Amino acid sequence: MECKECGAAIRRDDGRFCSHCGAALPDRPRISPEEWNTHPARFDEAEAGPGFGAAMSREAPPPPRGAVLAPLLFGVVWVGMGGFITSQFAKDAGAMFLFPLVMVIFGVGLVGTIVVKGVRFARAPVERKVVVVVDKRTQMSGGGERSSVTTTYYVTVQTKAGERTELQATADIAGMVTSGDIGVAQLRLSTLVGFARLPA
Repeated sequence: MECKECGAAIRRDDGRFCSHCGAALPDRPRISPEEWNTHPARFDEAEAGPGFGAAMSREAPPPPRGAVLAPLLFGVVWVGMGGFITSQFAKDAGAMFLFPLVMVIFGVGLVGTIVVKGVRFARAPVERKVVVVVDKRTQMSGGGERSSVTTTYYVTVQTKAGERTELQATADIAGMVTSGDIGVAQLRLSTLVGFARLPA
């Protein structure tokens, strides 16, 4: 909002008079803190703020190398062990060598899929958009006798247009953001990889 007399930017909480020229301001409806969190005017303030340009040009964190290297290393070990076992079965067990051979092929296919997904994620462009954090949650899986617990983090964000999306997030981002935060979200294939908080 701008003052009609001097053109100065007026914040939501500036009262009934312009703080620059003293002109009376038109009455505006009161907005509750909950409504203000996702109100379009809050997005306007954030985008007009001094830190918006820097937040939009902020470098996104690089994708973790382990997402590709770890399964690739596992694949090499799997193929090496599988090849050795298959050769031993071929000597002594006749047609039974097909069983470890099938396991090797299955393992190669699985590792290949994981590596391709990791490379695709690493090469994906980073999309930036101004959002408000409205919720976050964690999901745990595994944790049996032979497997460790895997924790996946999710953050729900809302855009100025009112569109809400639940995004998978890294542990660092999920721990950094809180409900009500507004900022520039950095997205890579619908995964929240970065968040630059804006003062609004």
